[in-house]
Amino acid sequence: MQTIIEKNQIISEEEYLTREAKADFKSEYHQGEVLMMAGASLYHNRIVSNLIGELYTCLKNKKCEVLPSDMLLKLPACKKYVYPDITIVCEEIQLDEEKKQGLDVLLNPSKYCDRSTIRKYKII
Repeated sequence: MQTIIEKNQIISEEEYLTREAKADFKSEYHQGEVLMMAGASLYHNRIVSNLIGELYTCLKNKKCEVLPSDMLLKLPACKKYVYPDITIVCEEIQLDEEKKQGLDVLLNPSKYCDRSTIRKYKII
């Protein structure tokens, strides 16, 4: 049985990753707070699918990969773990060796923490 995290309860990154590996649902980690992920609508999923298809076509001869939302992305500079709808990786993927999950953002991660300065990490 999964332990329920109380609203506004702060937990460590290690505790989050342990719970996430055992969870029946996705949640994100934002500086100690755990946020449960809501299911997406059919409309949302169609948009994401179309974007992945277009991005794959644009990037198939490049050294980049397009990944869907099931890959947990670690943003170490701002202590976040998120499930973006789409992730584009153009450098070597670094998986958490211990848990075999979580991508590390490699390019200047401080830019990804403040939504007002986002350049390479687009929210759609």
